[in-house]
Amino acid sequence: MIGYVGAFDLITYEFTGDHSSQWEGGWPIEEYYDIQNNGLRIFRFPDAATGTSEEVFETMMLFFGALIGAYVPSWTAEDNLKFLADHMGVVMQERTIQRVDIPKTEFKSGDFLGVIRLDGLDPMLAWAMGAHTGHTTITWWIDNELYVMESTISSNYWPTNGVQKTPYDQWIKQAEAANYNVVHLPLSPDIATKMNITAGLEFFKSVEGLPYGFHNQFTGWIDTPEDNYPPPLHSAAVMLLASYAEWILAREGKTYDYLAQTLNKRLGTTGLSINQAYMTAGQRGLSFIDLITMPEQDEWIFEDANGVSGPSMVCDVFVTRMWKASGVFDASIVNLIQATEFTNWDAYSLSIFDSNYVRPKQCVEADPDSQFCQLLGKYRMALPDYNSFAPYPHMREHCPSEPPKYIKPTGC
Repeated sequence: MIGYVGAFDLITYEFTGDHSSQWEGGWPIEEYYDIQNNGLRIFRFPDAATGTSEEVFETMMLFFGALIGAYVPSWTAEDNLKFLADHMGVVMQERTIQRVDIPKTEFKSGDFLGVIRLDGLDPMLAWAMGAHTGHTTITWWIDNELYVMESTISSNYWPTNGVQKTPYDQWIKQAEAANYNVVHLPLSPDIATKMNITAGLEFFKSVEGLPYGFHNQFTGWIDTPEDNYPPPLHSAAVMLLASYAEWILAREGKTYDYLAQTLNKRLGTTGLSINQAYMTAGQRGLSFIDLITMPEQDEWIFEDANGVSGPSMVCDVFVTRMWKASGVFDASIVNLIQATEFTNWDAYSLSIFDSNYVRPKQCVEADPDSQFCQLLGKYRMALPDYNSFAPYPHMREHCPSEPPKYIKPTGC
C-alpha cells in the first residue's frame, strides 16, 4: 500500500525492477502539507495478497454469524473462542449451569457487571484492550427497584441506544437472549457505604440518552507511541486509516465523526477535519503520535450529528464516571483521574471490590473454583488482575496494552 492522508493505492509487484505510481495534483492545502512534510508512505503486507485476503476473510467470519440475527450461532462462538485462545491465551471452558439467579439483595448500587458476547466485536475489543470482557455495566437501586445502567448501541440484539437504564429482570432476559456471558463483581462494603448514591443518580440523569462514546473511543485507548496497537497495526498506518475512514463516512452522507472532534479538543480548535488537525498540529511542532497520545479529559463536551451535546463515554468510561460522581474515589484524587482514559481491564482491576464476598450457594454450584458469581453464559469467564490496583492520580494515562502479554508498568 502506497499513500498519504488523501489517497492510497494497493499495488502488487510480481517482479523486481523499476515501478511507478501516478498521483494527480490539485491537492487541498492540508494534503499538500502532508506530502511535503511526511512524503508518501509505503506499507508492505507481511503475508502478501493471498495470505492477507485469507486473514481478512477469517476475521470477517468472526462477526458474520452474529450479524445475521440476535442469537450467536455455535459455530461463530467456537470461532471466537479459538481466536481468544490463539491470540490472547484465553480459554473459556463450557459451563453445565448457564444461568444463575441470585436474590436482588446481593446487588448494591455501584456493583459491576462484566460482559463478553462471542460475536466477533467483543472478543476483538477484548484483544485490543487486554481485557477479558467486551462490555461493562453497573447496577443501581432507584425507588426500591434494581436497574442495570450502561452505555451501548442499539443493534439486532439490543433494543436501546446510548446511555440507558433497564430494570434488572428485563436486562437479564435481554442479555440471556443475546448470548451474553455475565459476571457480577460486588463493591467493597466500605466503599458502598460511603458512596453518595444521590450524586451518582444525578450524574446519570444528566447524561441519560446521550449516544455511545464513539468520539473518543480510539484516543482513550491509545496511550503510547506504538505499544497499544495489535499487530500488524502501527501509528503510521493508523494516521492514514483514520483519514480514509473520515472520507468514506463523508461519501456515505454520514456527518457523525469519531476522531475529528477529539483532535480539535487537543488543539484548542473547532471545526477542523482530521487532515486539517494533522496540519495544524504539525505547524505547532506536534506529530501524530504527540497528538493522539495526549490524555483525554472527562470535562470535554462533544456534539453528535443530531446536535446532542455531552460527554463522550464508551461502556467502561460511563461506569467509571458513575463511580467518580458517587464518591468511590478519594476526594484528593478524583479530579486527577480521567475515566475517559480507562479500558474494561482498568475498571475491573481497580481494588474497589469485595475481596471477602461470600458467594451464594447457587454461584458456587455453577462455578466451584471461580472468584465471583457468573450469572449468565455458556462459557466460564475469568478476570486476571481483578481487584488488584488502588486508584492513583493520572491513573492509566500512559499504559501500553500490546498483546499477547499486555504488560503494564507500575504507575502508568
